[in-house]
Amino acid sequence: MRRPWSGFVVLLLAVGCAHEGKLRPEPGAVPVSEDENAAVTGAHGVRLVAYGSSWEARPRDVERYFTLVQVRLENASGRPLSIRYAGFELEGKERHVARKPEELGEIIAARVRRFRPASDVYRSRLPPRTARAVTPSDAVDSTYNSYNGTTPYTPPPCHTCPSEFDAAALPSQDMLRLALAEGPLESGQVRDGFLYFEEPLLGEQQVTLRVKLVDASTEEPFGELSIPFEVH
Repeated sequence: MRRPWSGFVVLLLAVGCAHEGKLRPEPGAVPVSEDENAAVTGAHGVRLVAYGSSWEARPRDVERYFTLVQVRLENASGRPLSIRYAGFELEGKERHVARKPEELGEIIAARVRRFRPASDVYRSRLPPRTARAVTPSDAVDSTYNSYNGTTPYTPPPCHTCPSEFDAAALPSQDMLRLALAEGPLESGQVRDGFLYFEEPLLGEQQVTLRVKLVDASTEEPFGELSIPFEVH
């Protein structure tokens, strides 16, 4: 984990799967790190620094299954800041809201169940079908039977599913320990931790990190911070 930067809000965005998941600030965002891979913004007494990085705890391959955001918040707004997972979003082709760490195990389990191979009449497990074009000559083979092991209802392979053994171990102790804590953040205080978004950024070319600023004492919104990123 990077050393916190005094006076800034640090966001580490890490994504994986379809590409390396490198996030770079779009033109117009101010680079502040030595590798020019960070951007800073701030408003209403809250500052934000966001830069591409990677997860360094366990499990090492967690970026295959989730998008991770490490967040450091410094509140100098003069009012208590409400920290809720629902207030952190990644917006691209789809909108992704941060999830509670305790929900991650069930999210993975549901994903594994959704892509689990079908069973034939003899209760044997069938492997997932790979996507391919069906020609007239082999169209007859696309109908399920116990010999060719195929069915038009068999889901495609799941590239974001861990093994059932690994799925049972998620979220890991590191993921729970390093998660951002919800709750009021008083003015003058700092809090950091990881946010977890349900899906890896598959097929995204651009995403915008949005942080809603809400007064914890009145529930009144008083602003929003956002930083656009290119996904590489």
